[in-house]
Amino acid sequence: MSEAKALIDGLVANATQYVPQADEALEFVDMTPITFDELESSPTSPRAIVPEFLYADVRQRIAPGGVGKTTIALFEMMTLALGAKLWGYNVPKPVRTVLITKEDTRALLVGRMREIGRDCGFTQDEMRRVLENVIIVDVTVQNVRLTCMEHDVPRPHLDNITRLCADLEPFNPDWVIFDPAVSFGVGEARVNDAEQAIIEAMRIIVRRLDACVEVVHHSGKANARDKSMDQYAGRGGSALADGSRMTAVMHTVEAQDWANQTGQALGDGETGVVIALPKLSYAKPQPDILVRRYRYSFEHVKALPAQSAEAKQKGDCEAVYAFVKADFDKGKTYSKNALEHCDQILGMSRTRVRAAIALLENAGRFKPASAKARSSNNYLVPCDFAGTGGEVDEKTG
Repeated sequence: MSEAKALIDGLVANATQYVPQADEALEFVDMTPITFDELESSPTSPRAIVPEFLYADVRQRIAPGGVGKTTIALFEMMTLALGAKLWGYNVPKPVRTVLITKEDTRALLVGRMREIGRDCGFTQDEMRRVLENVIIVDVTVQNVRLTCMEHDVPRPHLDNITRLCADLEPFNPDWVIFDPAVSFGVGEARVNDAEQAIIEAMRIIVRRLDACVEVVHHSGKANARDKSMDQYAGRGGSALADGSRMTAVMHTVEAQDWANQTGQALGDGETGVVIALPKLSYAKPQPDILVRRYRYSFEHVKALPAQSAEAKQKGDCEAVYAFVKADFDKGKTYSKNALEHCDQILGMSRTRVRAAIALLENAGRFKPASAKARSSNNYLVPCDFAGTGGEVDEKTG
């Protein structure tokens, strides 16, 4: 038994022993003191490519499949290539972008660019300037990754990164996009380690090119269903979100929600998209971006001024009361439970409907048909039709 134990202990020790690679050797520790000149001249943020929107650092774009994240990215690239205003943000100068794709082919992406140009009314000269400032690199059939495995640990693929940066440097890009993130890593078996390796690889490219380096990332299944808008909406672990300095999250907007937020209706064939910026390390918090899409055209739509919580509650109460009263006049009644399930008809969440019912009851504008009945089927009566004792007036009931 002692020999077997010694053998097992030896195998475990060998299996867990880590042998550093030559390129991991620490050459020296820079102990240079901070000078007053350095203190005065050091910036608080990297280069602003589009102030308050895009900086020369690591960025992630998150969206479920089918929202149009790549197509919207193409529209953004083309707009910035002209130095034109994007989503209300001023662009100091034309932006040069490289999109490296392992999902859609170059032909498909170029075809979308053509349609965007047509639907958005780009002139021939504007398209020429776009083509000067936008490059698409198709690696869909190449085994090109930003990370690799070394001694069972995900690490930046230094050979690929060095070659990539050498090829990109003559173009001098401001923005480099990798689409999608999962295709440029080592897989998701070691979720956070794999994501951290991608972050480290992106940081190397940022330092080499002084550019914004972005990965296009898919939402987690639960986050997609719940339409989560925070920086952790992407699938997998938290390392990609924590390591990114900027995050954009995209979701479609239902027609009723769009009308509530903008005061406008979506037309036939139009879709609404919201772009949230939950993480933007180098600027103050930014409002959500609302985008109306029709085919390959995109319009930035301003949201209605934010209402106070009290005003919103009052509006909810009036909408719920009007809805119940109109149907009551036609002989149709609602219990509390049934009314809560009319949330989509009313265009508000079930929680908001429930709160409105409670406020209307407290104000005496809703009363139960019977003061004695406590059943959930006891329907609500608008106060105009309720007797003083809470019973339904025989003339109207």
